[in-house]
Amino acid sequence: MKRILILGAALVGLTSSACVDADASLLLTGPVTFDGAVSEDEEAGTVSASCTISTDRSRAWSRLSINLEEIKTQGQSVARYGIGSIPNSFDMSVVLQNRLQPSDVYSPIGENQNLRVDQNLIQVEQVSFSFPSGSNQPGFNALDKSFDFIVTVDSGGGESAAYVPIISPADIRTWEQVVSQVTGSNPSAVVPGSVEIQVSGRTTSGTEIESNLINVPFDVCLNCSIASTPRCLESN
Repeated sequence: MKRILILGAALVGLTSSACVDADASLLLTGPVTFDGAVSEDEEAGTVSASCTISTDRSRAWSRLSINLEEIKTQGQSVARYGIGSIPNSFDMSVVLQNRLQPSDVYSPIGENQNLRVDQNLIQVEQVSFSFPSGSNQPGFNALDKSFDFIVTVDSGGGESAAYVPIISPADIRTWEQVVSQVTGSNPSAVVPGSVEIQVSGRTTSGTEIESNLINVPFDVCLNCSIASTPRCLESN
């Protein structure tokens, strides 16, 4: 199938992530890769796949691919296994790192010092996606969204890996409408763009925290020859 690329001058030179904020207490990294494993239940006649974060950070995705028809009908598959996830959804894998030092190792005086609650645990509460006009075709700002997202990240360099939904069942129709407007409903046309992602939350003590902002480039089409970026890759 012929691939038609919708180009825009403002899309030249996108990188997979923004410069890391040296002062960010919560470091957001993505998209990273997850390793896949498959298991088969011969008695039940079922096959399932699971994903765990890869220890090899050099395998991080440099760009995401989104085939909307594939996502609608099959979900986001695990590479090679061809096993899909929830239809109408497309997740990006990220790692969150808490750069704050544990507050319970500040050498408090007293026999109960080890009973202190660490005040620098971070409870992530929200994820925000935005599609800046300077990096996207007209109309993509309709895809901007923020939603609740709960995960706890330990202090002292603690990390939590998570999937964040760029596309959910609630907004896949909006994606189709936006891409259709840009391509004139041409299913083979591939539209490049980029999404900015940031997470926010608060520490155990109540201090509000925002992560660094990352910029992730992507290609999206209605139903072209490109395959969507899988949820995870076959383990080595």
